[in-house]
Amino acid sequence: MILDISASNTGDVGSIFWLFTISFWHGIKNASYAIVLSVFICELTIVGLLNWYLIKQVISVGESATKTLFTSSKS
Repeated sequence: MILDISASNTGDVGSIFWLFTISFWHGIKNASYAIVLSVFICELTIVGLLNWYLIKQVISVGESATKTLFTSSKS
């Protein structure tokens, strides 16, 4: 049912949603350059924030492991 929905039947909002999927070429047909550019910038922002969060988590886990190693070696 979802695959039966085409971007030409959904209008501008539907073509924006298509740009966030793997099948983005369905949305590019009906979207303007400004919409494509703004969706691309939005996706880069999302990936950047997720990367920042992942790096923060890895540093936090690394600190905990290092503290455990140094604490056990002093005993």
